[in-house]
Amino acid sequence: MKLQFVIEQADLDNVHNLVTAQAEALLVIERQHMNVVDNKAEVTRERFWEVLVKMRLTTLQDSGPESAVTLFSKQQPFPLSYAAIGLEENVEEFIKQVFEDHNLKRFKRKIPSDLAENWHRLRKDNA
Repeated sequence: MKLQFVIEQADLDNVHNLVTAQAEALLVIERQHMNVVDNKAEVTRERFWEVLVKMRLTTLQDSGPESAVTLFSKQQPFPLSYAAIGLEENVEEFIKQVFEDHNLKRFKRKIPSDLAENWHRLRKDNA
């Protein structure tokens, strides 16, 4: 099977008009500020790990403004920080216990297992 796109000037004009019309929209301005800035925050192992954990939780659990996931994610210091996990002998069991302590019940076997494996890989890459 072959697929061929034919983009005509009218298509380009429509996209240009849409972009121009939305240029002053608050969402566009906020996204540009967040994603296109020159002084983005440095990506460290610690920051990467925290974002990875939060992403993994929000893909499989309710994450509304008052959900257990949101409340957990906002905690400072973050309960599953890269450093905190580094102090633990059994990473998977530690993650399971932290989830249980914070009422994060859904998929309590799969997510801790996946995160433990990812943490070990991230740490191995740091050696």
